[in-house]
Amino acid sequence: DADPGTELIVLVSKPPAPQVLDLIREAARRLDTPVVFALPMPGEDDLTRAAEKVLTALGRTVPEWPRWTAARRPAAVPGRALRGLFAGGTLRDEAEMVARDALGWDLEARGHRFTDFG
Repeated sequence: DADPGTELIVLVSKPPAPQVLDLIREAARRLDTPVVFALPMPGEDDLTRAAEKVLTALGRTVPEWPRWTAARRPAAVPGRALRGLFAGGTLRDEAEMVARDALGWDLEARGHRFTDFG
C-alpha cells in the first residue's frame, strides 16, 4: 500500500465466503491505494466491468468491447445442453455467471453443466 509506484490494486478471486469478503472489503477500505474487485459472483463486477473500472481509474479510454448478440433468445432444444469445460475455477465461475445472465438461474435443472478440471 505504501509503494508510490502502485496506483491501483486489482483483486481477482474465486467467490469467497460472505464473511471473508466482508473482512477483505474492510481491509481494502483502510488502504490509501484504491482497490477494484473482480469476483465472479452475483452482484459483483465481472472481469469486463472490473477492467473498465481500472481503465477509468487510470485515466485511460475504455474501448468498445466486441459484442455477440443473437437475433432472439436461444431456444430450448430438447436433449441439448450447454457444457463448459475449464482448467480454472475462476474462469468456470465467470462463464457460468454469463450463462445465467443469458439463460436464467436454473441452469442445472435444465441440464447445463460447468466443470473445472483444476
